[in-house]
Amino acid sequence: MTYYPHIDGLRAVAVLSVILFHLGIDQLSGGFVGVDIFFVISGFLITRIIVNEVSHSGSFSFAGFYLRRARRLLPAMIATLILTTLVVIPLYSSSQLQSYSHELIAGIFSLANMLFWNSSGYFDTAAESKTLLHMWSLSVEEQFYLIWPGVLVFFAARFSRRTQFLLLLILFSGSLIAAILLAHIELAWFRNQTEALFFLTPFRVYEFIVGAAGVWIVERVSQSRIHQELMFLCGVIAVVVSIGVYDSETPFPYFYALLPCAGTLLLILSGRSILSQLILSNRVAVFIGLISYTLYLVHWPVIVVLRHLEFGGVIQESMWLAVVLMVLISLCIYYGVEKPLRKPSGVSRNQQTLFRENQGFLVGCTTMMVLTAGLGGLMVFSSGLSGIKDELFSQDQVKLGKQQRYVLTRQACTIKDQQSRNCDFSKPIQVLVYGNSHEPDGYNILTEIMADRSDVNLIMFGGTNFCHIHVSEKGDIVSDVKKRACSDRVSSLNLEFVKGLDYIVYSSNKPFADNKRGDWDAFRRLKQMNPDVGLVVIGTYFNTQQECAEVANRFGSVDACKATEYLSYSGRGESRSNQAKKLSEGVDYVYLDKFLAACGDSDLTNESCVVDARGEPMYYDGHHLSLGFAQFIGEQFKEVYADTLRELGLLPGSRNSIERQSSQN
Repeated sequence: MTYYPHIDGLRAVAVLSVILFHLGIDQLSGGFVGVDIFFVISGFLITRIIVNEVSHSGSFSFAGFYLRRARRLLPAMIATLILTTLVVIPLYSSSQLQSYSHELIAGIFSLANMLFWNSSGYFDTAAESKTLLHMWSLSVEEQFYLIWPGVLVFFAARFSRRTQFLLLLILFSGSLIAAILLAHIELAWFRNQTEALFFLTPFRVYEFIVGAAGVWIVERVSQSRIHQELMFLCGVIAVVVSIGVYDSETPFPYFYALLPCAGTLLLILSGRSILSQLILSNRVAVFIGLISYTLYLVHWPVIVVLRHLEFGGVIQESMWLAVVLMVLISLCIYYGVEKPLRKPSGVSRNQQTLFRENQGFLVGCTTMMVLTAGLGGLMVFSSGLSGIKDELFSQDQVKLGKQQRYVLTRQACTIKDQQSRNCDFSKPIQVLVYGNSHEPDGYNILTEIMADRSDVNLIMFGGTNFCHIHVSEKGDIVSDVKKRACSDRVSSLNLEFVKGLDYIVYSSNKPFADNKRGDWDAFRRLKQMNPDVGLVVIGTYFNTQQECAEVANRFGSVDACKATEYLSYSGRGESRSNQAKKLSEGVDYVYLDKFLAACGDSDLTNESCVVDARGEPMYYDGHHLSLGFAQFIGEQFKEVYADTLRELGLLPGSRNSIERQSSQN
């Protein structure tokens, strides 16, 4: 079969764009499209192999195809996973190993894309800490390889080449339309739709088919010098624009993936171009393309491990170290594992003979896969090898601490279920706790403040994350999001309900951030509906870049969590900022400052700033209060804001609460 050196050069472009993007090169903000370039290349090459075999022999050896794929992909992948596992076991905490073990098992069985789709969400671990995140694209490719030969052989046995091409266009259209529809239509039963578009194979099939179509097009494409050069230039422009212009804000893949995919197809078809031969077929580009698979496998674990060692992003000084390590490890795996094992033993088309000739390879690969998956299983069932880890907070403690945060809220009255026995709207004081993922923190704080009260009904709104709450032109508070019961919960903020409220307590991370504009617009409207309702805003303490439990385990003290170099945000003085004044203009509210309650007038460098209470750290993650620390903050609020809380009527025996009780009687 004809070898196309420029395709290896194109692989070099793909892998380098991904690596440089992951290293944080600002000029390559769309470097992630390198993965899409790989998909198009795979679609072209795999389809070409299948179509040529069927055309020349009249049949297709599935055993031979999958054996070649196994030899091409498995040895380097297994070697990378084993090496990565041996490196991270002594470095990672039990919590990190627990997460890694799931990635390892999913990766080895080509299900990584399913794992990352299923685990995506607000509380999901940051992408930078997922050591095997890059395996998602390999899983997509392997799932495509699993179904594509059967589809093509079925087409070839029943239809002419012209009809086959038309059927390809139908599959292309179906996959693309499904992706576009999923991006625009909210399906209540479909979880993580945005992530599904990115990770799941059906919504990426159209990219492979762009490459597959090239097998039919290449026979008819003009070979004239001018046409070849024009195609190459158009392809370069499409790919370069995608890499340089796209960024994290670009909806992707969606139809935006068509630009780099079309550009890649043009570059594949213009292999006879002089520019193509100079740029893509030179020795350096071809060599990088040859080792591109191992480079891709190795690059992300190297970056993540270096970030772990530095406890932050890969800084400029470490970038060259990362590149050197990627290249050295890739060369070792390529020459020591991938290249020697790539070629199958024997050429028989008989399935039994073929498997017998390659028995050693198959047994060896299967054994290593089982052992690697077994090691992953051991880490799962041992809670990340916590028994041999000397940690301040074990994996089980962290897990339990995060669960304990919801002990009280599980028994709360909710706006979604106002008929629940947990609700009592006959009580004199009705309080709505409203906010994002910090809403439970506000609830836990209030239960401590009102520990001696039996006349208060605390109502949980249920969280504003992803609800896109706003005030319509008609003046209604609305949410167009059906998932998480957003629209139903927001519709409960009707006049009758709001008129019955005495207080709204806003508990949100960074309550004056620009993305909270919808909440403040809602507060203005709620105040119009009930001018007597009081608004209480609970401020932010501070946010850490890494999970506090991880920081504490790394340095042996929770105090390390407040070190300036590990902070991503401080709530000190946030209510006095210009942003706060602008956002809350026209809204009367009382601000309760966590920072003041836990630190006094000091900054975080002061030893008096409290970072643990009642046997728990302030956070197990990066900013959500543990139950014990939330109760501590509530206790501090009762002291620091005693007069304010009495005036509001939120403390026992205060004038306002007595008046409210009397009016009810």
